[in-house]
Amino acid sequence: MHSWIEDDAEVSAFLRSLDATSFDDRILVADARRVAIVERSALAAALPARRAAFAAAGAAAPRLTHAAALPLDEHHVLVTATWKAGQFDLASTYLLRRTADGLRAIAYVNHRDLKSARAADT
Repeated sequence: MHSWIEDDAEVSAFLRSLDATSFDDRILVADARRVAIVERSALAAALPARRAAFAAAGAAAPRLTHAAALPLDEHHVLVTATWKAGQFDLASTYLLRRTADGLRAIAYVNHRDLKSARAADT
C-alpha cells in the first residue's frame, strides 16, 4: 500500500519550476468546463494569456504553498498542489511520469482556477 508524502522535495522542485517543457508531448487536461487532450505546443501558446489574466486580476504569479505526492508505482506519481496568486487560492492535481529526463506531467486537473477563485472572492 502506498502512502501520501507531504512536501516531497523532488515533486515540490518540479512544481516550482513548472513550465511548458514540464509536460509530456500530449497531456490530459481537465477543469470544471471540459476535458481534452492538449498538445504541449498549445499549452505553451496559452501561457502569455494566462500571465496576462493574472496581471489583470492584480495577482502575482502563482506560488506553490503545499504539495502531496502519492507514488502509484515506480513510474507514476499522483500529486495534489495548492497555490497562492496574490489573494487567490488555487488548487490542482497532476499525474506525473518518471522519465530519463526527470518528472513529466501527463495529466492535469485544474480544480480552482483564477476565474473561479475571483468569483468566490467577490
